[in-house]
Amino acid sequence: MISWTPGDRLVLAANETYWGGKPANSGVVVAFVADDNVRAQRMRAGEFDAAELAPKLAAGFDEQGGYRVQRVPTADYRGVMLPMDNPVLGDLAVRRALNLAVNRQAMVTGVLGGAGEPAFGPVPPSSEFAEASVVGKPSADPAAATAALDAAGWRTARDGIRVKDGRQAAFTLMYPATDSLRKELALAVTADAKKVGIKVTPEGLTWDAITPRMKTDALIMGYGTPYDPDFVSYKLFGSAFAGQGFFNPGSYRSPATDTALQQGRDNADPAVRKAAYAAFQKQLTADAPWVFLTYLQHTYVVKDTVAGVTPRVEPHEHDVANSLWWNVQTWTRKP
Repeated sequence: MISWTPGDRLVLAANETYWGGKPANSGVVVAFVADDNVRAQRMRAGEFDAAELAPKLAAGFDEQGGYRVQRVPTADYRGVMLPMDNPVLGDLAVRRALNLAVNRQAMVTGVLGGAGEPAFGPVPPSSEFAEASVVGKPSADPAAATAALDAAGWRTARDGIRVKDGRQAAFTLMYPATDSLRKELALAVTADAKKVGIKVTPEGLTWDAITPRMKTDALIMGYGTPYDPDFVSYKLFGSAFAGQGFFNPGSYRSPATDTALQQGRDNADPAVRKAAYAAFQKQLTADAPWVFLTYLQHTYVVKDTVAGVTPRVEPHEHDVANSLWWNVQTWTRKP
């Protein structure tokens, strides 16, 4: 490390005696830019050789000479975490109605610019453990959503918002303010929910403000791994981890889910594990503690002068080791 300015940049020099071989370049400068739009502006200004951008921002470089857009397949999903202790979202009928009301395909087309696919659970379609029976309609089903709310006693008031026992079908949906993609997803969910009489108030916040409210307010979250389902789902949906930070922040508890996850963890037999994770996915669909929205393609913009970039399937947590930068030591600039 040559220098590090917290929140600004990290300057690294090549280790020419590295056991794996001398790097192909002399060093790397990593800039820390949290805001998506600022990152795009600085990329367009020529400050960076490569940057990760939200899909719609990256698409702006498709027709711009001197750049190429890398759309990388992932197991990274976005969804709405629904806290069980919220007085509205604690109602299973509301959670199921939200799952029926959202138009996932429209989100893929409009918000992601086509860089993704609809999501119906935490196990990616590419996984051998994916359960096909949990896949629903990519488009919205407002008639089914309305029927679910009607059956549960949620009646439409004069203002169009449903009410039950004097309480409005209304909740706050948080998202990190600097994440333009999650903001757009929050707005899409808000619009779809309104069509069936559920009032959603989107609120962009810092993570410091979001964290203490996760037990009672909904949140646009992201997780996902292309590896074994146990890696993330055991903690994210297991009762033992309810309310523990970002693992199961909505305090979802289900004995059936716990049993299935434990069976998947404890067994080595592929058939037993496949059955366990199928049971897990079916129970999660029945309980609807999340509204799964989309799987993403991670989108990067790279200057045409950069060579050696080698994409591979990425998880949600795509830091240096798990992102486009995984082999940055082999990157070079074309003359």
